[in-house]
Amino acid sequence: MADQSGLTRRSFLQVSATAGGGLLAAWYLPLLSPPAQAAAAAQQQAFQPNAFVRITADNWTTVIVAPAELGQGTMTAPPMLVAEELDADWNLVRFEQAPPTLPYSNPRIVTQLTAGSFVIVSRYQQQREAGAAVRDMLVQAAARQWNVSPATLQTRNSTVIDPVSGRSATYGSLAAAAAVLPPLLPKLKDPKDFTIIGQPKARLDGAQKANGSTQYGIDVYLPGMLTALIARPPRFGGRVVSYDASAAMALPGVVEVHQIPGGVAVVGTDFWAAKQGRAALKVKWDLSTAENITSADLYTSYGKLMAFPGTVRRYDGDVALARATAAQSLQADYSFPYLAHAPMEPLNVVIDYSPGNCEIWCGTQWPDADRLAASTVLGVPADLIKFHTMLSGGGFGRRGSVDNDFILDAAHVAKAVRGKVKVMWTREDDITGGHYRPAAVCRLTATLDQAGKLSSFTGRVAAQSVAYGALPELAVKVLGIDIRATEGLENMPYAVPNVEVDVHTVTNQVKVLWMRSVANSFNIFALETFVDELAQAAGQDPYQFRRGLLRNNARLLGVLDAAAQAAGWTTPPAAGVSRGIAALAGYGSYIAQVVEASVSGGQLGVLRGVSAVDCGIAVNPDLVKAQIESGIVFGLSSALMGAITLQDGVVQQSNFHDYPVLRMHQAPQTETVIVNSGESPGGVGELGVPCVAPALANALYGLTGKRVRSLPMSNQSLSLS
Repeated sequence: MADQSGLTRRSFLQVSATAGGGLLAAWYLPLLSPPAQAAAAAQQQAFQPNAFVRITADNWTTVIVAPAELGQGTMTAPPMLVAEELDADWNLVRFEQAPPTLPYSNPRIVTQLTAGSFVIVSRYQQQREAGAAVRDMLVQAAARQWNVSPATLQTRNSTVIDPVSGRSATYGSLAAAAAVLPPLLPKLKDPKDFTIIGQPKARLDGAQKANGSTQYGIDVYLPGMLTALIARPPRFGGRVVSYDASAAMALPGVVEVHQIPGGVAVVGTDFWAAKQGRAALKVKWDLSTAENITSADLYTSYGKLMAFPGTVRRYDGDVALARATAAQSLQADYSFPYLAHAPMEPLNVVIDYSPGNCEIWCGTQWPDADRLAASTVLGVPADLIKFHTMLSGGGFGRRGSVDNDFILDAAHVAKAVRGKVKVMWTREDDITGGHYRPAAVCRLTATLDQAGKLSSFTGRVAAQSVAYGALPELAVKVLGIDIRATEGLENMPYAVPNVEVDVHTVTNQVKVLWMRSVANSFNIFALETFVDELAQAAGQDPYQFRRGLLRNNARLLGVLDAAAQAAGWTTPPAAGVSRGIAALAGYGSYIAQVVEASVSGGQLGVLRGVSAVDCGIAVNPDLVKAQIESGIVFGLSSALMGAITLQDGVVQQSNFHDYPVLRMHQAPQTETVIVNSGESPGGVGELGVPCVAPALANALYGLTGKRVRSLPMSNQSLSLS
């Protein structure tokens, strides 16, 4: 049965055993049927035997990329995987964003969500096999034309070569003949033969982004398009009682006002008209059941939960016995605020709707879920909605909302307008509108035995959960990515014989969502600063103390050593400078970071950030470094300045003036060392975020003698220079 792209649901499926003894569908390669291939070749001069690769007569290879591009290099790394096995000329490779249809779902879960640092992890095998399969078909086509054995032919730079006769043929010239041949299960290259994978290839979308020609979702304009902004309740859980649109409608350019489930939409001929109209709108809100929490009270209530056991997530050994026989016991409580994603490009959706027809343009991390959500509102079957996944100016999880909030709002507005409309969120709308990284409080307790060794560890967390609903729970179970509140503690990498981790899952009406590195963003801060305290109590250097705890984790130990060496850990820093270190195993990868900092006159200077990363095979080392170093900036922004606070349920921040991000002059010098273990690729998109804050806090202790127990660090009477 074909979908709207003409792709069938025939597929190759390779099944292998997982470490846990289950079965894993290692790749999914949907194919075009031979008649469809022939038709495509005849009509379009194109050869597209599977969902991911298209070769045209002019010898260009287009790789159709399923995951969303949010700035992380998605439009470059998957094409590198295809091009490597295809033996394509990299100068003749381009990309195209895939539509939200079944063939482009993540191979391990039946959805197209881009999240969890999972783009390369989940598609490494799939994309290589897609390229290898096409290469084999092209070789078969050449062998038939030349009446030779395929085994005697070679491929290089988008060309099939007969080394015996010296004949050659470009892939483009062979496309039509290859289109009618059956694909085979391909043999993949030995990594030692890679010529593209592992190389620092320039981004395929780099030039367009540099010259401004790239079109993001916010750039979409349709002739006759209207623009809408939505007035939303001032507190979470508020509802519209009534509204007076007379003043708004009297303004030039305001054409319609509609009540929708999310609030009241003001529709204008352009953004300014809609914004002015919204400001003039008078809405009466029912706030009787709305959220009225104040941040200080939230922390107090979370803190009280620390005295009581929660739901146990991990229990190893006998913690009570270890405590009873301990030489030393340590305990620390940590608190963390809500955080906003604050992507540079605000949320936006363009919909062209008429009854029975719909086309959508949207920068999103979850296009198939968003398309389905729009379908439920507009009454148009999902497979009849033409959905364009646009490049996004940042996402960090916000564009992969579990409740599909921004697409549902847009669909309701489009249903009312019945035409072309862009629904915009201002930055203020998003920062005050929820979907935050959850606030959290956690308590860590540990014991040291007579020899100064860590004998027990307990962690307790109180937070709202982002792992609600069927799909997030599926991600936890199937992907092995724990997005729950104990992530980072429950899977702690250190060798401790007695461990207990439990959680209090709190509920209120403040909307929360996964954000870049999810619970690792707070739990790793607590863990890695606490490990420094334990090292001090044991009378050991923090780096050496960690080494002793990683005797069973060679890859994490490897990056710890590499980071310490690159940072010159054993050499004293300059006068007035202190170093801190932290480490993380997550997303199938390993990282250690060293931060150098100084304090002068109450001014904190973050001078240097050194990272060592083992992400297995680094498909594109430049992209890996970019992600790690962007993670440092992202993590420092949150740790130093990031906080969403509430007063009687009202969010107190609204834009970059009171929710600041790191400025260029405040960013440290960065250095990233890639440790090539040769293992299968792990994720890097979130890897650089969690460790930089605890490494900085540990450096700060060396300067001030004070432990940082709450974030942001701007609360520590320090300003950032």
